[in-house]
Amino acid sequence: MLRYASKFFCSLFSHKSGLGATSVPRDQWKRADELGRLNDLATAPKVLETQGLADLPRADDLVSHAD
Repeated sequence: MLRYASKFFCSLFSHKSGLGATSVPRDQWKRADELGRLNDLATAPKVLETQGLADLPRADDLVSHAD
């Protein structure tokens, strides 16, 4: 969520200050993406269980991470 807020606010000020989403280091976005993937892996099983989908065939495929 912080990543999306950062992008939003950077876009607001990009014309006036020369700052924008490109001024944020790429490795920061990469780390944010990885944290998002880890969060998905951590929360997906509970979401599937809560929605009654955990026992469906191949439900485990939904929470695997290929990267």
